[in-house]
Amino acid sequence: MSFVERTGGPRLTPLQTPPPIPPKQTGRLQGRGVEVLPKTQSVTLSPLSEQPKPQKPPRQRTTEKAPPSYSLMRQARYGAVSTKNQLLAKAGRPKDDISFGFLGTKKMSTGYKAILGGLERYQDTFKNDSKLHGSGKQGSDSSRLDALKQQLDGLGDATGKYMKARGHTRKEEIGEIQAQVAHDTEVVKGLQDEVSKGAKLPDRMHLSEIVSYARQASRSRTCRACTTKGCRPSVRGTSSRIATRPPP
Repeated sequence: MSFVERTGGPRLTPLQTPPPIPPKQTGRLQGRGVEVLPKTQSVTLSPLSEQPKPQKPPRQRTTEKAPPSYSLMRQARYGAVSTKNQLLAKAGRPKDDISFGFLGTKKMSTGYKAILGGLERYQDTFKNDSKLHGSGKQGSDSSRLDALKQQLDGLGDATGKYMKARGHTRKEEIGEIQAQVAHDTEVVKGLQDEVSKGAKLPDRMHLSEIVSYARQASRSRTCRACTTKGCRPSVRGTSSRIATRPPP
């Protein structure tokens, strides 16, 4: 008898059915999407999406405020004629003359130099009058104003020739000087008219102060006329006559 017959054959143990695989479960961990897996498997994190970095605000620049120049503010407000140094700072220096030895010299920037010289002479007129006024040797009112008018006429001619000529590169700056000279000319002519009618210039004021206040009064009258016509004035002030009339 064989072994199989004696034992009745091999005994087979029935196989156990494996447990069903649970469905996938997803969730979020620390802001990232994850998948919940059985214990025997590892957790796979989804790639982290890059968030755009917030832009930094632009760097703020700190500006330093310089103390105001009251003389420049007064000139800008009431249209005073710029000085020679102010024009040089704004428009630059003129070209130097070219020398050819015994053959001669080629003049450069003649129109610009004529204007610079006129500005210097105009300011020197005020300075000389102040010196004479301090020593009590100033001339008559009409002669003092005539000296100013003469320098203004020369500046008016120089700026007019410069603006009419071709090839000049400083016409914007010279155009401003031309307007300032024209305004001061009207101011001085107004003072001359008052003096010719018997008015007197204030004894305790320098000629530069007289012209400055007359310039302010002229602007104020212009603003009142502009207001009457419905315009919006850009300068406000009080009108007053600088030249005083003698009592009747």
